[in-house]
Amino acid sequence: MKSPWRVYVANMQREYQYVVARIQEALAKDPRIGVLDLKVTVTDHTIYVDGEVETDEQRRAIEELVTQAVPEYQIHNETAVRNVSPATGDEAIDD
Repeated sequence: MKSPWRVYVANMQREYQYVVARIQEALAKDPRIGVLDLKVTVTDHTIYVDGEVETDEQRRAIEELVTQAVPEYQIHNETAVRNVSPATGDEAIDD
């Protein structure tokens, strides 16, 4: 016979898997974000989003979207804005 604790843990893991899938789908469909390789994990009713984005606007949009999708969870937006320096001119190519 399964212990009640194991059943509770299994149900909680299924709930967390559902939440992760819901967030990943929302992130993929939101035109403000446009980043598919973000890592989403859930632990103890806390959602962690990790990865890199191009702009601070994308980072803020991620937090807004996740908060709207699952307001009952705490959000830790650990995404970082990629530091891309602009091109500084022509690059010489040696033959």
